[in-house]
Amino acid sequence: MGDYEKSVSNAFKTLIVFLIFIPIFTFLATVLYDSQPHISFFAGAWAFFFLSIAIYTMLFTSGSPVIYRNTIQRVRLIKTFIGNTICIYYLVNWRFKKRALMVSKCEIGALKQALFEENLLSNKDFKTDRGIIGYVGGVFFFAFFFTIFTMYLFESKVINLMWVNGTYILLLSGFILSLIVKSTIDSYIWKRKQQNANK
Repeated sequence: MGDYEKSVSNAFKTLIVFLIFIPIFTFLATVLYDSQPHISFFAGAWAFFFLSIAIYTMLFTSGSPVIYRNTIQRVRLIKTFIGNTICIYYLVNWRFKKRALMVSKCEIGALKQALFEENLLSNKDFKTDRGIIGYVGGVFFFAFFFTIFTMYLFESKVINLMWVNGTYILLLSGFILSLIVKSTIDSYIWKRKQQNANK
């Protein structure tokens, strides 16, 4: 429980950092628009990126540190290249939210057994393939090599690297926005199902 509360606290601290950088990068993008358009584009891309992450965090990940049993819709245990993760999908105010927490290797067995006993976990929700990277891990993995590639490709070219990296940051923002849209649609579908079930 202590690790979970620490994880939630760190998430809120990260959200505050995002909210601080949004106006800073927006200001830089506005001031440098005429004199340094490539830097302005790069700063604007970062502002939009932080904004999209902040929106996703506030709507679909943040909330009360306590998750009630009757709101939990799904629990998944995933073993990725960065370690073991437990993902909890729960419903709050007709919105699906997701919480993720890293767990140690020695805890995974007892945790899996407890979730099975509570009927919160099925075999399809337990991923043991170490090759699973996940969408987020794949994006950052691709980001590293794409950045190295563009730095080498455009080092001596006329195209400024700021334009390339700014475009890439916008692509990442688009990925975050797609998660927002997907989560919104899933929440709406669940709400309709619940309303039809109550009729």
